[in-house]
Amino acid sequence: MNPAIVSFYMNNIDMKTVGLQRSVVEKFNRSHVKHYQVKIDVPHGVAIDYFWAMNGCPTEAFKEHKIEQKFDHDAVLILDIDCIPLAERAIDTYLAYAYNGSIAGNAQRTNHLDNGQHVFAAPSATVYVSCSK
Repeated sequence: MNPAIVSFYMNNIDMKTVGLQRSVVEKFNRSHVKHYQVKIDVPHGVAIDYFWAMNGCPTEAFKEHKIEQKFDHDAVLILDIDCIPLAERAIDTYLAYAYNGSIAGNAQRTNHLDNGQHVFAAPSATVYVSCSK
């Protein structure tokens, strides 16, 4: 197993927030999973697609680009920069869900749809298994 944690942030985020997230993740990262904190100047979804493309997963956003594979992670936990674990086992629990074939994330509902059934795992704290594994 070779998981990773990825946190994207833009230039409007105070570097103190970045440092505090790093400290909390280090405290609760019992398995010492590699944690990338990446400053971006593109939308969040594009950054996630780019990370997937660099991890050897084809994405629609970059299907015309030849992106060199730089990562070899078999699961990725995406944490928004203002999303921090609050329990010692949070990171390992999320990764266990991924390795058991599940998508785990905080539940959200799209309020602009008049549909109480449209609940999804929000990308602010979601774990995925890599498509190339």
